[in-house]
Amino acid sequence: MARTARKISRSSLRHAFSDIIWPRRRLVGIGLGLILVNRLCGLVLPASTKYVIDDVIAAGRSERLWPILGAVAAAVAVNALLKAPLAVHDLLPFALEGEKFASGGLHADNVAPSLLGGLVLCPEVLLPDVVSLPVPQGVSAVLIHPDLQVNTAQARRGLARGYPMKQWLAQQGLLAGFIAACSASDTDLIAKTLRDVIIEPQRKDNVPCFDAVKEAAMRRGALGCSLSGSGPSIFALCKVGDARNVASAMEQACRAQGIACQSWVSPMTAPGATIESS
Repeated sequence: MARTARKISRSSLRHAFSDIIWPRRRLVGIGLGLILVNRLCGLVLPASTKYVIDDVIAAGRSERLWPILGAVAAAVAVNALLKAPLAVHDLLPFALEGEKFASGGLHADNVAPSLLGGLVLCPEVLLPDVVSLPVPQGVSAVLIHPDLQVNTAQARRGLARGYPMKQWLAQQGLLAGFIAACSASDTDLIAKTLRDVIIEPQRKDNVPCFDAVKEAAMRRGALGCSLSGSGPSIFALCKVGDARNVASAMEQACRAQGIACQSWVSPMTAPGATIESS
């Protein structure tokens, strides 16, 4: 026999408020405050990432970096001040909510590496779980940011709706080979498998200097080079000893196309968000 829905009367609501909620108003207020902090902390990482790229790096406004650093530090510090703080890994679901709010989609490719550091496997099918992959020894990452604007939403809409099975299997094989290469620190295998045969060909025309920059990186010994997301940033992986030369070559190639740029070199073992004791 189906149950009939019970209507909640106004007198019941008044009773619940006066007898249950109001006497415990301080605890309720603290709880609501913690929920608000939870949500705000989730928004800090994705919002700050977009702000860094669009309003600091692209605009050359380095003085704007300090408020962002303070906000990110505050997000991690709030968790550390809790009586029973969450592990950094357990903060990811909250950061994912912020990423979803900021970008309109649920993906962890920004917040997971920011939180955890290193190399992170985070396909949507696994979320909110992610996998920290072994980082290949002796490999650095080079990032160059051309002074261009690429609209991520438009770039996403411009992608093909479907792909031939042969092409899809090729990309899956390259990804599997790359993960195996990282686990074994096999730089020769990294060089064979660090390729994007599906998305890069469709997006590279949005970054006019891409072909020249990639060619320059590979000539200087990079293991591989591709777009970072939809661009305009371009990354390369290379042996540690080649990193500075690769970065310099990529910058020169970009500027030769009449496009200003900046570059950074980072070890792939860079840590994620941490609290440092004095």
